[in-house]
Amino acid sequence: MQIFLSKFRFFLFVVGIVILIGCGAGEDTEDIDPSQPIIPNSDQSGTVSGTLTNSITNNPISGVVVTLLDRETTTGADGTFTFHDIPYAESLQITVEDHRYKKNTHTFTLNEAKTIVNVSLTPLAGTVSGTVTDANTNNPIPGAVVSLLGIEVNAEVDGIFTFMDIPYVEEHEITVEDPLYQTYTHSFMLDKERLVLKIELVPINDSEEELNTLLENFSDLIESLDDKNLPAIQELFSETYVASNDPVTLLGVLSGDIPANYDALLPTFTNIFETYSWLQFAFKDRNWDITHARKASIELLLDVDSERAEDETLRQIEAKCVFEFRREETEWKIVFWQLLNLDIRL
Repeated sequence: MQIFLSKFRFFLFVVGIVILIGCGAGEDTEDIDPSQPIIPNSDQSGTVSGTLTNSITNNPISGVVVTLLDRETTTGADGTFTFHDIPYAESLQITVEDHRYKKNTHTFTLNEAKTIVNVSLTPLAGTVSGTVTDANTNNPIPGAVVSLLGIEVNAEVDGIFTFMDIPYVEEHEITVEDPLYQTYTHSFMLDKERLVLKIELVPINDSEEELNTLLENFSDLIESLDDKNLPAIQELFSETYVASNDPVTLLGVLSGDIPANYDALLPTFTNIFETYSWLQFAFKDRNWDITHARKASIELLLDVDSERAEDETLRQIEAKCVFEFRREETEWKIVFWQLLNLDIRL
């Protein structure tokens, strides 16, 4: 019995020692948050690499300086960058700054031999504006359709167009279309707040040649003195046609030689066909002013020789005239007629 008690006391002694040792070790233990990265010894280092891209297009950005700690490197043609021997640390910052983009600073933790840190830059935005003009006359072309980034605007009366909030990127493409001109496409880089473009469109047809053909047709139709040609003469005039109201032109209107407006066309030329048995109607000394492919004017000498059907009286008229033309859809039309001076010889 005495031996059993001795062994039991020894057992309790051993258990007590174990408990005391366990309690003492627990007093020095700190709780570990498994969600926090384990940062190895700061004398360790690793490699940081990545790719710099445009946040809108996702295209790589080359030639941009990337800064990490006190080091700098420049992105390659594929937008990549690399830093070697970077000490392990928390809250490291990569900074990227370029005049075409908003500055970006990216924070990360380095705790392994190789870390990839990709960075994107958001392009700054600017204004693209300009004028659309005729390549031959340098006059503005109103209504031309200008397209950029899927947005379409029409050139205003003075040929001006404007696009706002266009992102800075290495290459944009602008397109200008007008049915009377060759399509224009131009690539450009936007890297400043405002870019002004001068766009010249080349006409598809020769306006002066077309208008000379109109005048020759006009002359031939009148010289025919054929009533069947009256509708064709009327077709040469716009429904908005009007003659000038100055004294010299009014004299021509009152004499029955100049139609006052569109409604007077058929009565005026019908009267001419009935009055004369022979007529020579010639346009000379033509001085063209082509505004663009839809608008033009001419100053010329109108030489008319005629013979009256009633008494075979000969008459010669020389008149300095101004005609104005406008293209309606695809055809040129006469919209205005003015006599600057009038010389009648019997």
